[in-house]
Amino acid sequence: MPTSMVKYIIDYWSHYPEMQWYAFFLDGEPLLDHRLPMFCDYATQHTKGKLLIDTNATNYAARERLIHPNLRQVRISLSAATRETYHKVHGADLYNKAVRTAKWFQENKHPTQKLSFHYMITKYNEHEINDFLEQWNGTLVKLFPLHQMPGIQENSENALTENPEWINTTENMKAWKQTRPIYVYPDGTRERRVMRSYMSCQGMSFCVQWNGLIRHCSDAPPEYNYGHIYDQDMLEAWHKRNRARATNPACTACNAKRPDWLRILRRYGQTEAQT
Repeated sequence: MPTSMVKYIIDYWSHYPEMQWYAFFLDGEPLLDHRLPMFCDYATQHTKGKLLIDTNATNYAARERLIHPNLRQVRISLSAATRETYHKVHGADLYNKAVRTAKWFQENKHPTQKLSFHYMITKYNEHEINDFLEQWNGTLVKLFPLHQMPGIQENSENALTENPEWINTTENMKAWKQTRPIYVYPDGTRERRVMRSYMSCQGMSFCVQWNGLIRHCSDAPPEYNYGHIYDQDMLEAWHKRNRARATNPACTACNAKRPDWLRILRRYGQTEAQT
């Protein structure tokens, strides 16, 4: 994404303090872009929002970018406890590099920075969940059942997992396929994530693709969009997107929503119309 476009988005949303978090390169790899520190500086200067990134942590040479003082949260996608399983899940032999970067950040991060791991559970890695938790003991781990949108993300069906045995040992984990993620805290306690009463799903964010296209959701294909940021008012597009979620095929097929998601969206539509 051009630098001017990133600044345009930040400048626009700087007028809305409700925007609490800014995530750069959500569908890309932030450690591959030398502009990350500059974006962190610019966002901090122009907004009161907190900054986070998602990274696969495989670019050890760019590890210094992770400890930028304005970067509050680093979420590392690492869905394996061994090199062999990593290759199956992530499709590349980069496990050692990812672990090396993660450990370096763990040792060198600022006191104000938070580290968490995203572990996407599939049939290829479910047997390593406990090994992974032991390996990263003392760090927040978010366990996600494989995100599935039947008819939208067909390939995901090939990797669907069976119910892992360790989940059956904890009573409040039995509905794990209907609720995501599961938090495993540094002290070892486990808790299912419960979305707030006004949230219909995990995707409450405003997502812009690298070319300026306003995405319906970062998990949904780009054909579900609301035009370009230079052609649309972004707040209006966000409201339009929220109303459309009640009938959008990607939303109706998604497994990352509350049981009462439709009621919440209808109530949102009524409230937004009144204002």
